[in-house]
Amino acid sequence: MSAADNDLPESEPQASDQLAQLRAIIHGRDGEHLIAAIQPHTRKLVGDVLIQALHDKQQSGEAINRVVAPMVEKTVERSVANHSEQFTSILYPLVGSLVRKAVSAFLSQFIERTNDIIENALSPKGLKWRFQAWQAGVNYSQFVAAQTYIYKVEQLLLIHRDTGLLLKSVSADVEDDSDADLISSMLSAINDFVADSFNPQNAEQQLGEVKTDDFTLLICHSPHALLVAAVTGNVPNSVRVNLQATLDEIHAMYREDLLAFQGDTLAFEVTDTTLRDSLTAEVKPEYEKKKRIPWFGWLFFVAILCGIGWWAWQQYEDYTIAQKVTELNAEPGILITELIQADDGYFDVTILRDSASISLERWLREHGLANADIRFNQQAFISVEPTIVVRKLKNLQQRFPEVAMHGAQPIVLSGELGWRKMQAFNAELAALPGIHTIHIDRTALKLSEVSIQAADQPAIQRQLFEQLVGEISRINIEFASGAAQLDDIAIENVVALKKLLDDALKTAQSLNLSANLIIIGASDATGSSSANQRLSLARANAVKTALINQGINVSQLFATGIGEINLSDDAVATRRVMFNLMYAETSRISELQGE
Repeated sequence: MSAADNDLPESEPQASDQLAQLRAIIHGRDGEHLIAAIQPHTRKLVGDVLIQALHDKQQSGEAINRVVAPMVEKTVERSVANHSEQFTSILYPLVGSLVRKAVSAFLSQFIERTNDIIENALSPKGLKWRFQAWQAGVNYSQFVAAQTYIYKVEQLLLIHRDTGLLLKSVSADVEDDSDADLISSMLSAINDFVADSFNPQNAEQQLGEVKTDDFTLLICHSPHALLVAAVTGNVPNSVRVNLQATLDEIHAMYREDLLAFQGDTLAFEVTDTTLRDSLTAEVKPEYEKKKRIPWFGWLFFVAILCGIGWWAWQQYEDYTIAQKVTELNAEPGILITELIQADDGYFDVTILRDSASISLERWLREHGLANADIRFNQQAFISVEPTIVVRKLKNLQQRFPEVAMHGAQPIVLSGELGWRKMQAFNAELAALPGIHTIHIDRTALKLSEVSIQAADQPAIQRQLFEQLVGEISRINIEFASGAAQLDDIAIENVVALKKLLDDALKTAQSLNLSANLIIIGASDATGSSSANQRLSLARANAVKTALINQGINVSQLFATGIGEINLSDDAVATRRVMFNLMYAETSRISELQGE
């Protein structure tokens, strides 16, 4: 062996040491020179490879989605919460179309679900399945699932292996994953086998499947977690393989969280997407949904709309009827005291009604309520409304065809009546309730001459005379404020008074009575008392003069003034002249004069 060969083994360690020293000089201590050289270019280098790296990872599997998606969701959630006003202004123009799409989607989903419910519950197939489920002694929903699905993963429970605590639960049919009965039944079974079989000391006794009355529980294992699936139907091996792969993926992603688990499940909320991907099902070929029109759902939906429409129409009709019935209060002589809708749909109306008011049947016809479901409970009462009083006055006038009515304010009564009819008419007129609320002029209502001439019996004449006395006392002649002159209306009243006075004096003479007319003038409280006294006397003298000019004997007329009458609510009633026919037997007057 040469000397060169002998030197070779010794040179290799020296070269390695020298290379290490050179690397340390170039890199620096702990690579600080290399880091300092690369750091200015880090962002560019990462930017160049990041997108490509994400793309490559996406092509190799969906693990990147399951990691990134929860982080993006949380980030977006926080961003929306912190910048809600900006998002609102951006999304506002889209809200209308989004609402329309949401409503459309809801209606479609509602109709589809309704169609399925009706088909399963009311169709011949649904009735048959109910009978078969009853025969088999199983729940109807379980029987439907068994008939419809080859298998279906109903629920997934992710459980911490060491503690047996539930980390996450997802359900195929419950939207909020909060079916308390299902979860409690799962956990009761799981707690048993976790305590008995999954203790680290008994790892060889791990269970892979648990049968219950409702489900088959498939249990997949990893060093620190369990994945329990509640499956209905015949479970193929592919489901178990898929579940195990899901659990392995979760264990790989959250291994550190599982090792450090102290009861806080917040870190495992993001496993929702991964778990839901394993909620698989396989429908039997004969029950796969085909493109078809959901007739049952549409019919049910139309029936609901018709029902709502009918109900709304009934409510509108009831409201309309109630509003129309309340218009009865506007009718004179009618007052509604109670209006309720009974359980049988009828409107019970309690009213106070004057007999002179409009008939209820006529009112119902005029207002289009003749066929409405209305029941009236009438209670009689007497109305003093002017309209009702006028109606009663017209009814009274119809019983006395000799009397005519015309005018409004005042109502003028004219015609000639015999003394008997005059007495009956005046008595009924005075008995009318509320007659004082209307102004009636009876100066044109006369006693017929035939009746006076025929009244030859003293008792009848005396009664007729007293009737005339009452008629005279009801006459009033009004004056304007501060005036004592007679206007045209006052002169007409004087003429009417003269006619009554002639009849009264003639009757008094036949009864051997001495009669004299007292003319009483009055004034309102305007002005001084002395001036009002003079004015009242002047008004009485003006009427006295007018009667003298009409042919009445001055010896039978006596005028006086009583001054002012203070009626603050009706000053016109005090500016007038009143009359009182005083009479006495002639023999008694002679005796008094003799004494």
